Amino acid sequence: MDSNASASLAVVSVIISSVAIGLVVASLSLQHRQLRASHLQTERLLHVELVRLGIEYPEIIVDPNRPLYRDSESVRKYSFVNLNFVLLWLMFSSPGGYSESALRLTLKSLFSAETTRSWWAEASGNYRAFGVGRRHRRFIAITDDEYQRSLRRKSAEE
Repeated sequence: MDSNASASLAVVSVIISSVAIGLVVASLSLQHRQLRASHLQTERLLHVELVRLGIEYPEIIVDPNRPLYRDSESVRKYSFVNLNFVLLWLMFSSPGGYSESALRLTLKSLFSAETTRSWWAEASGNYRAFGVGRRHRRFIAITDDEYQRSLRRKSAEE
């Protein structure tokens, strides 16, 4: 084999090896993304299940020192509101889910109730603290905006 053929063969070998390494990296990246999505979905399902248990068995959450959870009735009421917000967040953050306008329309309706406004005033800090990502920050910004609008509407009615 002459030296030109050997050099050409070496170049082709390097190119094939580079492509193979690139494909392995892409595969690992995709697996990592899928694992993160699966982990997030599991966390969301567990949260929904915990809220459901709180609605079903409010005595496990009652805390007289926390206004939203001072008695069984409050626990049920505010846990239900929390569940609504978790589901809204899931629908908004899912690909092909709620649009911003649909989210705003739903929030406007939810914030017409004093229960929802008082819950958001108390719980919004937790949503800020535990959320990550651009879509989550956008959800918080829209929710805060609609909350403030509901307060202005309520003030104008009085």
